[in-house]
Amino acid sequence: MRKLSMVAVCVMIGLLAGCDSSSSSPSGGDTAGDVTGLVGRWAATYKSGAIQPENKILVFSANGSYLATQTPPLTENYYFYRDSGLWVVSHDTVKISSLSYQVSDDSGKTWVSRQVDSISLPYSITGSRLILVGKDTDNGSDLLRYYVKE
Repeated sequence: MRKLSMVAVCVMIGLLAGCDSSSSSPSGGDTAGDVTGLVGRWAATYKSGAIQPENKILVFSANGSYLATQTPPLTENYYFYRDSGLWVVSHDTVKISSLSYQVSDDSGKTWVSRQVDSISLPYSITGSRLILVGKDTDNGSDLLRYYVKE
C-alpha cells in the first residue's frame, strides 16, 4: 500500500522517473515562494539537465490552474497520464490539488479516471531550473525532481 501511495504521488505531478534520492533539500532558489516564478511550462529533466524522453510536462498557469502530462513516443507501449487541477504557493511550498486525473496503460488508447489526494511539495527555482522535493514513503529520504522552463 505504501508503494502504491508513492506511485500515486509521483504520477500525480508527472514524476514517475527522474527522481533522485538525496538526504538534503535543494539550496534556496532566487524565486522560492514567488508565485510568478512557477508560472509557465516545465519539462522534466534528469539531474544532469538532459530532457527526459518520456515527455513529462508541468504547466502552472497564472490563474491558479495546473496541468501535468506524460506522453512518451507513441511507438512505445508505455504508461501515460494526464492530471489537471489547482495550485497555490505558501512560502517555499507548492500545493497541488488534482481535479481530474486519468491514466492509460496502453499508450493512450483507453483512459481510466482515478482519485488522488492533494500534495504539498517544497520547491526552489534557480534561473530556469525548478526542483521539487518529495519524500520516499519507504525510507523517508528526499526525492528531488528536476525541470527546466520551456
